[in-house]
Amino acid sequence: MKKIEIAATDSETVMKTESTEINQITSSRPAVINYVLPVIIGLVIVLGFGSYWLIFRRKQF
Repeated sequence: MKKIEIAATDSETVMKTESTEINQITSSRPAVINYVLPVIIGLVIVLGFGSYWLIFRRKQF
């Protein structure tokens, strides 16, 4: 059975530095989904309202 060797004396500091490095990398490069998702939601709203206006209101008159 192998023993787990700890490189740093304080594992909490290692975890904090690793998490801040990951956060800096992800915040510097915004994902494509941050742009695609609002566009898709906006198109669904516009198409939904347009279909209501053109189809359902026409049948009432």
